[in-house]
Amino acid sequence: MTVIPSAIDVHDEAMRHGLADLHTCMPGEVVAVRAEARDGRQFVDVLPMQQRAVVDEDGDLISEAYPVLQMIPVGYVQGGGFFLSVPLRVGDVVLLVFAERALDSWIENAMPGAKTPVIPGDLAQHSLQGAIALPLGPQPRSTLLSGVDPTDMVIGLEDGTILARFTPAGFAVFAEGVDFVTLANLVATELGRLWTAIGAHTHTVATTGSASAQTGTAAAAGSQGTAGNVAATKTKAT
Repeated sequence: MTVIPSAIDVHDEAMRHGLADLHTCMPGEVVAVRAEARDGRQFVDVLPMQQRAVVDEDGDLISEAYPVLQMIPVGYVQGGGFFLSVPLRVGDVVLLVFAERALDSWIENAMPGAKTPVIPGDLAQHSLQGAIALPLGPQPRSTLLSGVDPTDMVIGLEDGTILARFTPAGFAVFAEGVDFVTLANLVATELGRLWTAIGAHTHTVATTGSASAQTGTAAAAGSQGTAGNVAATKTKAT
């Protein structure tokens, strides 16, 4: 007996076929980082970490892995002339999001500021060709982050080491031995150079009751020998 599918069945089957090739987002694993100068470490090859359901030639529903997606652009935080990046490596988890249209033409031809939208050249929508890799996670339970705080913003390492913590009160706490305030080192270096320059400087002073001149160094005028004592040294004309 021949079974004629209902209009609802036909509609549902058409929807399933359409949605099978419509992609939104999924986790992926980085399998290669394009480090060539032209690519600037901003393109990666990613393996989607979820399988898709397909119907085989016998009409059975089976699961099938996606192929490795190559040359996927990485979406870093950027704007106003600034950017924030992380050193992506093989094995890192990224979030794959899929643009409405393929991105190849835009990546190769777009000129920011020109206000000229490009023609995608591919009629597919939400396809694998529109993938963008965002270094955002999520992470599976086997590698959940350690140190996520309910109130503070935290910068840390995957091994649980907390490098910096920023509290709602505006305080920044840095891990011992971590030098985030590089300006302090620069200031110390410049103070050292200043003290050396003062110590090596020669000058002429007039002595009381004599027209002769004496030459000395600033270091000889006092017993201070470190840059930290420069402020305590005073010169007085007699």
